[in-house]
Amino acid sequence: MKKDVLLKYFLFFDGSENCPYKNATKEAKIWGAERFIWDYHEIIDKSSPEKSIRSYIESFVGKWDPWGWVDVMEYYDSKMKEHGRR
Repeated sequence: MKKDVLLKYFLFFDGSENCPYKNATKEAKIWGAERFIWDYHEIIDKSSPEKSIRSYIESFVGKWDPWGWVDVMEYYDSKMKEHGRR
């Protein structure tokens, strides 16, 4: 998937180099996961990008925050609903 198309699927990452969110916040964790996906964009399943991105975000957050990943993903899902994407 092309990077310019990929941005429309992200909630927090906007292509910038530095995270604008305070360290260890839910937003920062999701931003970090979206940044990772941005860097390795070829991993995205083109037939189901939103599902693929969510899966990678869940894996990324679960690795780096094994005790808080459920809260982060609930927050992510609520933000997706707010943006009419779920």
